[in-house]
Amino acid sequence: MNNKIFIVCFCLIMGFENETLIYNLKFMGIEAGESTLSIRKDTIAEAEVYHLISTTRTNSILDRIYKIRDKINIILDATDLSIKKMEKKMNEGGKKKFFKSIINYDSLLAISNNKTISIPGKILDPFGSIYYLRKKDINISDIFEFNTYDNDKIKKVSVVAKKIESVSTDAGNYECIVIEPYSKEGKLLRNKGSMKVWLSNNIKKIPVKIENQTSAGKMIMTLKAIK
Repeated sequence: MNNKIFIVCFCLIMGFENETLIYNLKFMGIEAGESTLSIRKDTIAEAEVYHLISTTRTNSILDRIYKIRDKINIILDATDLSIKKMEKKMNEGGKKKFFKSIINYDSLLAISNNKTISIPGKILDPFGSIYYLRKKDINISDIFEFNTYDNDKIKKVSVVAKKIESVSTDAGNYECIVIEPYSKEGKLLRNKGSMKVWLSNNIKKIPVKIENQTSAGKMIMTLKAIK
């Protein structure tokens, strides 16, 4: 019995370490390219952290309409997945943006290349919040609340576990818990966007599908491979 308990606990801790998720990207129903989410354990200044990298790259067809080359690097606290540092290099539709921020929890400040703002306490990145939820036991109708930080803005976010759905992907078929974040302080994403995530209904809670709805159209990431 003790061995079984150890195995379950070990799986919960190791659920997504050194994992790379590769996604097919669709924009307004058109095959648009590829996105990745990669996370690995690291040590910085003798502190254990997670290094999370997100990339998005449109294919040659969509490049002619709206070229995207995005890369986001985030350092997360290994215990609670809060942000420690982030760097975003965005190239969308010919417009390049660079954002860098360091979070100082002792002084409760987020210091970016644009400005310094006060923070209420521990904060999560939108992508980091997915991994935060992967460590939770989730049941239908559960609500999780936390503060997110992105582009110098703090938002209090509530995430609701809505329902169970089946999702078919190139990486296999999954029974998923559909979670939907929302905020009373405005839209979650820029361009008046909203978000929906399908997490596999098992111990790993893999983000099988991610849907972003913006004023420019619907962007869907569907799991292609796991490495």
